[in-house]
Amino acid sequence: MQHFKLSCAKGATITCYLLNDRPSRNPDRSPRPGILLVPGGGYHCVVDHEQECVAVRFLGMGYHVFILDYTVNEDGTKPIHALALEQLAEAMALIRNHAGDWHLDPRRLTVAGFSAGGHLAGCLAVHWHRDWLYQRTGLSPEIIRPDAVILAYPVTTTGSFAHKGSIDHLLGSDASAEELRLYSLEEQVTEQVPPLFIWHTQEDEFVPVEGTFLFAQACIRAGVSTELHIFPKNRHGLSLADKETAWEEKISVDPHIANWFPLCAEWLELISHN
Repeated sequence: MQHFKLSCAKGATITCYLLNDRPSRNPDRSPRPGILLVPGGGYHCVVDHEQECVAVRFLGMGYHVFILDYTVNEDGTKPIHALALEQLAEAMALIRNHAGDWHLDPRRLTVAGFSAGGHLAGCLAVHWHRDWLYQRTGLSPEIIRPDAVILAYPVTTTGSFAHKGSIDHLLGSDASAEELRLYSLEEQVTEQVPPLFIWHTQEDEFVPVEGTFLFAQACIRAGVSTELHIFPKNRHGLSLADKETAWEEKISVDPHIANWFPLCAEWLELISHN
């Protein structure tokens, strides 16, 4: 396996994990799918328990894996607005531009976001085709479009069920109504949103599950292929819900919630044949 980091022009870093696929060893192997992980952290940090351990699981499925380290508002004084989304778009373009070199299928590039990283991934899902994003990045919609999107306990809305800390770090406490609407995912859904796999816990104490319902409902109304799982118990930020990613073992290890990963793996396989 190859492991290296790449810097993006707008300041983000991508950590790359590429499985060995030398054509001389296996000339008949099809290009591999890829997945870009976007960890959370409330737009004030990038947490580590949603990175390497998750990457290992997808590597075990035969995916090339990439992790985005994007710009955040560490001290709460410098809202990042569209910068992180531009960095995510640039990361998608960089990965697709290296598809031939890395033996990657450019038509099977998934984005998976957790918490605030789920909001960032969701923003790409709803805005990838917008003119305003093209004008800011110069990147064609086709090269930044995710083929599938996985959202784990995502921040989705800027409305009544918002995670205020994340939105304030992203947009500032004095964001305009227009900007708040632009970053409220349920307000931006069209039939152009890629297939979605979403999971959340009903007892999430930080990011209200109602926001996920709003987004999923908007997607279903628009005819977007959507798989939604709501687990009745446990907290925010569970990642894989196992010992390796647990914050506190007694409440963060949950074998039932850990089933989200095999469900997601099955979903990825199903949509790859559609």
